[in-house]
Amino acid sequence: MSMVTPGAGSLRRVMVNLGSVLRLSWQEDWRLVTGRGVLRALSAGIPAAQAYIGKLLFDALSAGYGSGDRQVWRTAIGYLVLEGLLLAARTALQSAGRLVDANLNHLLRFGIMRRIMAHAARLDLSSYEDPQLHERLQRVSDETPWRVQGVLGAIFNAAGEAVALLAVLVVIARLGGWYVGLLFATTIPAILIGLREGGMVYTWQKAWGKWYRYVDYFRHVVLLPQFVMELRLFRLAPHFIERFWNSARTFMRAYFWFEVRRQQLFAIKTLLPDVGYLCGVGALLRGVVQGAVTVGDAVMFIGAFKTAQGSLGTIAEATGEVYESSLFITDLQALLQLSPRLVAPSRARVLRREEPLTVEFKHVWFRYAADTPDVLRDISVTLRPGQRVALIGENGAGKTTLIKLLLRFYDPSAGQILINGTDVRAIDLASYYANIGMIFQEPMRHEARVREQIGYGDLAALDDMASIRHAAQLGGADAFIDKLPGGFEAHLGMWELEEHTQKLSGGQWQRLALARAMMPRASLIILDEPTSSLDPRGEQRFFGQLLRGIEGESARPMVVFISHRFSTVRQADTILLLDEGRIRAEGSHEELIRSDAGYAELFEAQARWYR
Repeated sequence: MSMVTPGAGSLRRVMVNLGSVLRLSWQEDWRLVTGRGVLRALSAGIPAAQAYIGKLLFDALSAGYGSGDRQVWRTAIGYLVLEGLLLAARTALQSAGRLVDANLNHLLRFGIMRRIMAHAARLDLSSYEDPQLHERLQRVSDETPWRVQGVLGAIFNAAGEAVALLAVLVVIARLGGWYVGLLFATTIPAILIGLREGGMVYTWQKAWGKWYRYVDYFRHVVLLPQFVMELRLFRLAPHFIERFWNSARTFMRAYFWFEVRRQQLFAIKTLLPDVGYLCGVGALLRGVVQGAVTVGDAVMFIGAFKTAQGSLGTIAEATGEVYESSLFITDLQALLQLSPRLVAPSRARVLRREEPLTVEFKHVWFRYAADTPDVLRDISVTLRPGQRVALIGENGAGKTTLIKLLLRFYDPSAGQILINGTDVRAIDLASYYANIGMIFQEPMRHEARVREQIGYGDLAALDDMASIRHAAQLGGADAFIDKLPGGFEAHLGMWELEEHTQKLSGGQWQRLALARAMMPRASLIILDEPTSSLDPRGEQRFFGQLLRGIEGESARPMVVFISHRFSTVRQADTILLLDEGRIRAEGSHEELIRSDAGYAELFEAQARWYR
């Protein structure tokens, strides 16, 4: 496995990332950042002051040894009191620093995650279908928040220890410059080793992080309630548990040998400064015996040299941590530099709320990538306000892709989609989406109260109970909502975030999704096989409720739906039969039965199942 080692380019990148971390932290709360820096700086000078006071104390005791001089006693007590005050100040500063750290760490953790979530929410749908970008997004969301905390903490630690180091170097230099040289000669290699270790950690985690998530998958499959029935029926649990354990053992073996390499570096990194300390103490003892160095100087050296080594050791660890975490922060910077491609121009057309929509596809072609075949081929069709349009065709015919283009989750590879005569690319998306109600094949089951489950269809009306009740009636959800304990205040979901969380059936969840789609008073309602899990009679009731509900609206919306059941399809004004990405036939049910043999054959094949 190749190792990441620091070079000139790497160090430049580290400096850039350090600036990014400081800027992000400052933006989250500059007062906490400033306060932490001040507290760390004040704490940093205390060890040097303690070492010097220790020297003065032992020199005074040595000078007055056996004399019985009360002045010596008073002087020693005075130095001892100063030592006590320094200890008290150190404790107070450390406690204040921990308090600030606790608040700052939580702020950074959740603040950085908020930034990642907000940026990810802006990216195009295609970004989530890119495996490499999805992997990066997972790595960034897993690692970056606490890595930013670590880098900021390392910066403060390194800066504080640098101040402490400068102070004790002044003390050590009083004994001779070679002691300072010895200190750096045995500690600088530890810093370089720390950098190499940081590169090792990044390389290993990048290589094995995906594997760890693969291991974690089996844990979720066995423990999550939505999988339990299938696991029991097919007796899969022992198989998945075995795969979990085999995968975990592979992971643990790899981690063991990784730790062997780390601990080898750790041993070298730790022993080098110890050798330097022993050499320095040996030279100092000789000086004491020869009378060239006082006992106080010896005590001062021991305290100062250990403090300096501790400071350099902390700087080495902080440098390694900064370098290691900086590599992960590079991923964050790369993610934050991504921009959505599907954006409207600055002077985009803003649609009015409840504005009737006319949709025109003009020679639309689409492929998901340059090296993949076309999914839609020369689609031309006009959909008018109030029209009921059914999309039918075999799997892979392009039905859902057409819906994605209509929602502008993608742009056509060629051709245009016009909304009221304006290219959809020139329309303000927020105003466009405000006119659309949508039910997906697998609608979201939120962890929320019933009124919120419905109100999420129009956040502007989230607290408008009159609109929520009306939408519930249109979606046919009001009947079962009234029977729930708490009614519209009942909490729903699988995670049971609140006590007495209610459970719903699949059909009830679909009713809620339909009610949510009714919230915007939409000009366009889109249904992408929302009833695929219902039986034919259940689907017919579902669509019947929907169509009856919107008939009473002042402005009848356009309804575009995908369904494989002709009992539903025949309720459409216009049916579009897609075949291999093209519109093979267009018309009402009766027209297509007469004019298109393929449609008639499909209808007859399905009808035979119900005879």
